[in-house]
Amino acid sequence: MLMIQRHGVPLEANGLSATQNLLARPDTAPILVIGAPTGAGKTFGFQKLIENTGCIVLFIVPTQALARNICESLEKARLYAKQWDSEQTRAAVERGASTWTERLFSLTVEARQRGGMIVATLEAFHGITLGYPGKSRTDFDVQDVLTNVDWLVFDEAHLLNERAMGFMALWATLVGFRRQHFNGRTRLALLSATHSAWVDFLVRRDENNLISLPPEWVDYQTETIVDLPATAEAPPGVRPMHGEVSVELHQGEIREWALELVPALLARHRRVLLVYDSLAEFGLDEPLLLKVAQAAGLQRKQMFVVNSQDKQIGETAGSARIPAGWEIPDQSRLIIGTSAVEVGMNLAHATALVTDEGFNAAALLQRIGRAARGDLPGEVHVVCDARRKTPHIHRLERLSGTCSIGAVVEHLKSPSLIPFNIGRARLLGSAYLDMLARQNRHLSKGLDAMLTEIEQREGQRPLSGRSLLGLARREVEQFRGRLSSSLRRWLEAIDEQLRDLRGFTPTVKVRFRDTPVIQCSLDFVSRRLPIPDDYDHDVLVYRRPRDQCLKKRAEPFSVPVIAPFGQDAIRDVWSEADLQEKYRLLVCNHRDGNRKELQNVVRFATASGLVPRAPVKAANVEQSGSIVAYSNPV
Repeated sequence: MLMIQRHGVPLEANGLSATQNLLARPDTAPILVIGAPTGAGKTFGFQKLIENTGCIVLFIVPTQALARNICESLEKARLYAKQWDSEQTRAAVERGASTWTERLFSLTVEARQRGGMIVATLEAFHGITLGYPGKSRTDFDVQDVLTNVDWLVFDEAHLLNERAMGFMALWATLVGFRRQHFNGRTRLALLSATHSAWVDFLVRRDENNLISLPPEWVDYQTETIVDLPATAEAPPGVRPMHGEVSVELHQGEIREWALELVPALLARHRRVLLVYDSLAEFGLDEPLLLKVAQAAGLQRKQMFVVNSQDKQIGETAGSARIPAGWEIPDQSRLIIGTSAVEVGMNLAHATALVTDEGFNAAALLQRIGRAARGDLPGEVHVVCDARRKTPHIHRLERLSGTCSIGAVVEHLKSPSLIPFNIGRARLLGSAYLDMLARQNRHLSKGLDAMLTEIEQREGQRPLSGRSLLGLARREVEQFRGRLSSSLRRWLEAIDEQLRDLRGFTPTVKVRFRDTPVIQCSLDFVSRRLPIPDDYDHDVLVYRRPRDQCLKKRAEPFSVPVIAPFGQDAIRDVWSEADLQEKYRLLVCNHRDGNRKELQNVVRFATASGLVPRAPVKAANVEQSGSIVAYSNPV
């Protein structure tokens, strides 16, 4: 069994850590990469900076729940906070107001008056880069960010993947150049407890790389963490972050171990966290979990569920009707969730965790970091599949005895906590910039001028102008023949894919028995639900609770796709990786796949991993894949 040692963060004379104090120094590099375990106070550092200096922070987060939690924390401290997300969009539309006009006013007027924080989802902030405000006749662009914001912060930066590299390279270049050479106002911070390898990708000086930022533009700051004895008082000047945590591996299925472990854990702990990798598996187990909790003496109101479906309606869509949402009530003793709990959740007093293995090492570490926050001891039980152990589980098995949190993190790297494909990052990054040249011509023109000046000053352009998608586009423009319209449609679909930084799948409206309508992933519906009992306009209607509708095992499904040579359907798809591979084979094996005049089209289509989906007309599928669909993209 592994024991993660109790640990804390040293504080300086003003009660803040070295990293928190670093934020107030004007002489840092333009770009700060900040690494610290969960509970180290990365977000709190910016809150104190606002209190002390009245600065403006634009804080980018992956979820609405995290945005809401941060805003509430700042408001309790009587600081200005404003959310930019789909909820704000919906409220503005209901008032007959302009989303972008409100956002511009909050940044340039309200925050400017006394400092504060704008907390935005990635999609909301990305809309500025894509030029959406101008299309809504609002004079709000990248320049407004760079002249009004002191810190542009990406929280949980490890969640960004290869699709976002062009976007991140763009902002790193804009901020770095202006700050380094013209004393620009804005600095960029990347925060995470489990940084991905893409951060190092930003500063590689390699002529074959998409990005080659000058090294002096980037500083790395890792929070100092000290190990503490398990029982003694923490020494003066050290704030405990986590108590001692035991980690034990179990082989089998999480439902089996939940039956055995949860009652005993509830008897020993005030609050227990149960985390599934699969929402469908939780859905099947929902009635069983209610019985387990009730047998342990819990009432239904002492349970709480966190996942992307049930949070929309305030309770689970299955027969157990367990309370659900994002805001966990104090009375909740058994919290059941999916990967949604990994970021943005207030899990105070959760000192026991039973969890599936997670999709990668970073996800598992984030879950472990949710248990035993502060100075409370805890226990973690990780359930893994004995038949198909993932690499990070194999590495975890080799750890035993007492280890520091730093040693655990280093051991789980192989070579990084999250898989990262450098070749794909180069390809998609350059493709993103190629798309942006057409999407936001004004920004692209200014960027070209800036890159030329950087090359003159630094001797190397920080962003490569080479783009395989650009070469493919020229082939399509020059092509004449029966494939012309299919090729142009494919290019349009690729641009749409590149505008989506996270790769959302389409969603569809579903209603189970006695529930409001919820948005579900189309892939979830295709793999785990039968043909609906009825259709109500654009809603799939099921006359039974969700747990009674779900298939016991996932089934392959068919995906209509847009390929360079026309629309097609890929059958028997099991996963996103399976879809990408079958799409690659579809293009390679097509009778036109070896045409020399379209060689770059084929190269991009087969190497990028992007799979444009054809519109699905049934049940009014929302192609953008947003959790809550609106006509406005953000």
